[in-house]
Amino acid sequence: MVSRSVEIHAHRGGRSRFPENSIPAVLAAAELGITAVELDLLVSGDRRIVVSHDPWMSARWCRCPSSLLSSVSSRERLVLYSIPYDLIRRCECLSAGASHRAVKPLLCDLVEAVERSACAVPGRPPLIYNLEVKSWPEYDGVYHPPPDEYVRLLLDQPCLAAVRSRVRFQSFDVRILRELHVQDPSLPLGLLVGPDEDVHRKVVTSGCMPSFVLPHESAVTRELVAGLHRRGSRVIAWTVNDPARMSVLLSLGVDGLITDDPAAALSLLSEAGRAVKGGGKSVH
Repeated sequence: MVSRSVEIHAHRGGRSRFPENSIPAVLAAAELGITAVELDLLVSGDRRIVVSHDPWMSARWCRCPSSLLSSVSSRERLVLYSIPYDLIRRCECLSAGASHRAVKPLLCDLVEAVERSACAVPGRPPLIYNLEVKSWPEYDGVYHPPPDEYVRLLLDQPCLAAVRSRVRFQSFDVRILRELHVQDPSLPLGLLVGPDEDVHRKVVTSGCMPSFVLPHESAVTRELVAGLHRRGSRVIAWTVNDPARMSVLLSLGVDGLITDDPAAALSLLSEAGRAVKGGGKSVH
């Protein structure tokens, strides 16, 4: 009999087969029946929300037309916040483990593509959008807008209205979470905690009680999970790709796993006889 449900989040859209944070990656992950897709958000020079982990165009992973590189200064040419999206979309990128290239999409283009795909497949579980807002206090105005403007841009995205009940925002930057709460107190928010940070201290100093706390998988203990549960937060561990470690984390009581390999996580849950919340099938 199923004991509880666990969420499986495809990290950076599920980057084991396709470029991270790309539409092909998310569509492939959604076909598996995962719970959620974890995506990274940044802002272009013309204030559009772009799905990208890095605030620049990596020379290692991305190919850009020479005309693009000659149209801006060498100092700024790779920073997304200094480039309009019409130029960003002319670059094709890949990532580790991916054999295909893809453009960095606009958030709304990605959401609309996923929702169209879901409509074409009857019975596919609705996908949760776990949106990480990339923000660093020391880089306001360099890699992204300050928090108040940033959050306004995020909440003004028209594509999110139709999937409002399935949208979450998460960030390492507590300023972003506070501003999201100010502008929309009903939003479910996730506090990301790095491997070198004290989880409980960050929760206390964040100034709010997040719906989700997302510690690095190396920091997860049974006591940590129990303590966060007592505070009313669910616990999602990141980023775990080793099935043996996944099993340990599940035994410690986490509510979800963020992984580059969602297929492996789903297989593990199936073998363990658990339910995947929002996706997959219950095993009895």
